Amino acid sequence: MPDSEGPRAIRHDALHRFEADGLLGALAGPAPRVLAAAASSIEDNRCVAALSEPDVFAVWLRTDPAHLAARVRSGPHRPELALDLDALLAEQSARRGPLFASVADLVVDVESAPPAEIAAGIEAALPR
Repeated sequence: MPDSEGPRAIRHDALHRFEADGLLGALAGPAPRVLAAAASSIEDNRCVAALSEPDVFAVWLRTDPAHLAARVRSGPHRPELALDLDALLAEQSARRGPLFASVADLVVDVESAPPAEIAAGIEAALPR
């Protein structure tokens, strides 16, 4: 049985629902807040709608799939992604990229600068 139909797919579906529910719950909380959402959340229509609300300022921390693959490979925290990581991340990027773009108020390419500089740029772009 392929993984897409087996127990791993069921676990991932449950995890993705949990991640989306967590984002929606956090967005429903009192403002101001800064949230880091799981990338899979963007594939939930409820999250797309919530992130598109006018009182939400969404920042897409964009990276090239090859750069992300190198970061994922640098640690043991996601060993199940070792199957064909490059293909998986390229497919996810192609599928999720337009969704991220549809809600992003700001797009930041994370390879473009050190984290402190990126954070300062995001802070400067926040609505006052």
